[in-house]
Amino acid sequence: PATPTWRADIGKVPCCRDEAFLCARASSKDGPRRVLESMACVGRLSRHLLRAFAVAVGLLGALLGLSWAAGHQDLWSDIHIPGGGALGSSGRRLAVSELVHVCLCSDGADLRSVVATIRSVHASASAPAALRFHLVTAVDLAELFRQLLHAHVPELPIEVHGDAAVQARLHALAPPSPEGETTGSGFGPFALAPLFLDDFVGSSAGDASRLVFIDAGAIVLGDVAELQTMDLNGHPCAAVRPCAARWSDLMNFDALRSAGFSDRLDPSACAASRTVIVIDRHRWHEAGVQGRIEQWLDRAHGLAARGGAVELWAGGPSRVPWLLAIGNEFAQLGAEWACAGLGHEVMSQEESQAIRRSGFDKRALRKLGLRVDEVGSIMPHLATCSAKAKLLQFDGPMAPWRLGRLVAQSPVCALPDGWRPTSASAALWGSGKDAGMRVKVFCQGSTFVNCSSIWWRFMPEALACALQDFEGEWAEAEAAWSEAKEVYDWKLDQESQRASDGVDTLARQEAAFLGDAEFALGLRISKSDLLRQRKRRSEESREEGKRREKLIEAQEAEMEKEEQRRIDQERIARLQKLAVAGV
Repeated sequence: PATPTWRADIGKVPCCRDEAFLCARASSKDGPRRVLESMACVGRLSRHLLRAFAVAVGLLGALLGLSWAAGHQDLWSDIHIPGGGALGSSGRRLAVSELVHVCLCSDGADLRSVVATIRSVHASASAPAALRFHLVTAVDLAELFRQLLHAHVPELPIEVHGDAAVQARLHALAPPSPEGETTGSGFGPFALAPLFLDDFVGSSAGDASRLVFIDAGAIVLGDVAELQTMDLNGHPCAAVRPCAARWSDLMNFDALRSAGFSDRLDPSACAASRTVIVIDRHRWHEAGVQGRIEQWLDRAHGLAARGGAVELWAGGPSRVPWLLAIGNEFAQLGAEWACAGLGHEVMSQEESQAIRRSGFDKRALRKLGLRVDEVGSIMPHLATCSAKAKLLQFDGPMAPWRLGRLVAQSPVCALPDGWRPTSASAALWGSGKDAGMRVKVFCQGSTFVNCSSIWWRFMPEALACALQDFEGEWAEAEAAWSEAKEVYDWKLDQESQRASDGVDTLARQEAAFLGDAEFALGLRISKSDLLRQRKRRSEESREEGKRREKLIEAQEAEMEKEEQRRIDQERIARLQKLAVAGV
């Protein structure tokens, strides 16, 4: 039997090290049934008998009017049972005849996004014992990741893969990245890793027929067994086709045709997303998908090497080469597997119009802490798809692992079906949206929460601290600030140059005027006097520029002090809330 432990992040509730479910206290409605079901983590014997007995006791408790502790009613209802799937779901169990191999890719030193995704997949699975996780990473990080994962999530079957030969091949294939772009933004050689999964995973997946790729950082609320058992209709892969981007948004069709692209694709058609891909290993190799991806990468690389001014596609190599290689030859997953934008700072005008037409009035937006800019775009992102979604994609600069827990203005999500906000979440993540806010949509009450609170449910604070890359915490911000400083210095130099040019122009005009006066009045003004006057004006202009620069430096120093004071206040508030919650 597993050894019961105490988890501070859920209010000191005994649970199993198995981690096949999210530990939480039961609600009063069905407390006796859930307590009996949680016994499945001890021994795992006679699971079906225990489940049947639990249902019988639950019915008996309902008949006798038994109630559970009233204080337990404020907790999340998304309790997961080892091997049992999510409570509150349809209860249908998918027959899985083979292991489900789930793959993630990351070459960043911060493991929080990877582990949150893995924990969500495991918690939402109807057959967690059939899951095998594969993390593909850079060679220099592979051993570190193995040690971290073994130390902090030993209960999850995670295998780390790093292959120097395949990595070198990706470096050779990838087009040059624009300055300042990283893998996380779709650029860099490692952005190609999801398209070469079989080369990394290889024999570790045995004779498995499929690989399921999921973007690191996504939260999975659906059962991945659906992806393992779905009919691909003979296609090499399956993916979601949302309309967040169309073919014409991603590709230069004129340049593609000149490069040999002859497939008949509608530029206005919706393009497939790469957030989740189900790969049929046999059909993938039989159809030569990987070879075609390499061909398109070679074309782009050759065009860049020749100094071509025309780009074949927009963005990095992580998506479009795959789209060109498969065309329309892929099975479509349901839209519930692609609830995206949960880390975006602002919605597009089209998205904002759709929100306003879907029953949200001004009062509802104000109550949720959202605002509308001068062109009608809603800020930050508001997601309604999260209510029914099986996958939540936290793409964008406001991803939870980038912002942390205590962020007032973060994207807002509809509460997933079967979930309830908790008083504990209010203590951990703040109040308002984090604890659950009810607003009327088409006059019907709906509950919304801070999107990050959903993500952090799968990342306990102690685990997040152990997996966080503290050295790289400020790297991205420092790079952005350095770039902004360079831009500022350049603008200051331009202003100084324009001021100096203005002084020179004025001096020439004065010299011309004085020359005319000398000719008219018979005065003789020496050239040295003119030069001294010009020099004096130039020095005055430079001194003014220096004074302006010192003023700006003082303002920047004051802003830094103010930011530090804000961070300190947030830290104090957080500690106070944790103390109030008794965590």
